[in-house]
Amino acid sequence: MAHIEERQVAAYWSGTLPPQELLRLDDHVAACESCRSLLSDGKPHRPPIAPFEDHLSYEDLRDSLTAAPSDSIRTHLANCETCRKEFEDLRAFQRELQTRHPTSAWWKSAAIAAGLLLAAWGIVRLTQHPAPTLAAAIQDNGRTLGIDPSGNLVGFAGTPDSAAQIKALLQDGTLAIAPLPDGVRTPATTFLGPEKATPAFVPTAPLARIVLSDRPAFSWTPLDGAQSYRVQVMDDQFQPLADSGEQQTTTWRPAAPLPREKVLIWQISARQNGKLLRTPQPPLPEARFYIASQAAADRIAAASSRQPVSHLELAVLYANAGLKEEAQQELRALATTNPGSSLVQRWQQSLRGESR
Repeated sequence: MAHIEERQVAAYWSGTLPPQELLRLDDHVAACESCRSLLSDGKPHRPPIAPFEDHLSYEDLRDSLTAAPSDSIRTHLANCETCRKEFEDLRAFQRELQTRHPTSAWWKSAAIAAGLLLAAWGIVRLTQHPAPTLAAAIQDNGRTLGIDPSGNLVGFAGTPDSAAQIKALLQDGTLAIAPLPDGVRTPATTFLGPEKATPAFVPTAPLARIVLSDRPAFSWTPLDGAQSYRVQVMDDQFQPLADSGEQQTTTWRPAAPLPREKVLIWQISARQNGKLLRTPQPPLPEARFYIASQAAADRIAAASSRQPVSHLELAVLYANAGLKEEAQQELRALATTNPGSSLVQRWQQSLRGESR
């Protein structure tokens, strides 16, 4: 037989090489080192699968017998009893083949065994191991999250802490938001006499809420005829922390980080026709806010960097940090991919029902 061709290499690894040609190729590579190397080099390189997406394929298990499995495959085997059992059976069968066949006939034995195993694998998948039915399953950015019949969370590849919370959320159906720290919300001042109209020049954000960034964006409504604005940020003892200086725009972001986990107060001054006006003023409440902890910010940043992003994990982390609006936004994304899901609707209702 002449040296093997590239088409034969591709057909060999795809399992489409005719039996007679397969035997001739086997005899040739047993004696031809260059063709044996070519056949080995032609082995397809497939990207690692994402953990928990589905059961592992025959090729994933076969390749893991001859080379170190990828991290995702090891993770899947550690969490999927079905694939772990198939992998152990396949490894035991490989050992039996190596015992029965001499080294000189390695290529012939491997080719025949591969064909038999692939056929057997297909039969096993179709008859013995149907996909398990998941309880409380939802679609989360291309992945299916749910609880399997054994009570295990499947389809999630985040941290163990997040996995535990998501499992509880799928089972309980209630998403709780962390409460506002004391002092973040203050009541409006009540005056005796006729009610005064709300002034047009007021702060808009952040107001009576928790924010994630330690350099939040401040915004306010414009004042007609104002020549400039100035924002001042203080702690709850009215000690100054940041100052925007005179500016013309109605938004501002501090250049330096503000302290986290503290109640902060801010005020705006506007120059209008030689006068200095400040807001908020009574009866409006003080403009206060609170910056989430660095640990919460780090957890959210890590979850946001994992691909594909889990909207459910982010909703849980935002709720844990007290970021109600952000958690609601992630739930809206889940509602879009799970139309009519009673579970997502319950999460949304539980957040809407939280008084802040």
